Amino acid sequence: MPVYSCKSKTLPSVYSSWLTTTDHCTDSIQFVDTVYELGEQTYTCGGDVIVETMTPEDILKQFDFNDIDDARHYIECQLENALNCRFGNDDDPELIRYQKFKAITAARFRN
Repeated sequence: MPVYSCKSKTLPSVYSSWLTTTDHCTDSIQFVDTVYELGEQTYTCGGDVIVETMTPEDILKQFDFNDIDDARHYIECQLENALNCRFGNDDDPELIRYQKFKAITAARFRN
């Protein structure tokens, strides 16, 4: 099995045994790593949902394979749910998290 150099910190540190399992192809490892990278880069504005609650198997089941937009949409839906419950002020934390998430993902995770 070819060695894959992870871009995220979560996959090699928390799920190192998953990486060594022989039944995962390089494409699935790369996809999971990219989803964790998205979660890490947007951690303070919604990405924590992925990093803290999803295993590699959860990621492969939840999102269409090789479509980072599905992961981005998942985080965005979580943030929009929080927006629906917010106080309504222009400076409340939910609105700031949502705006920060949109700015980060617009620049980094485009198709």
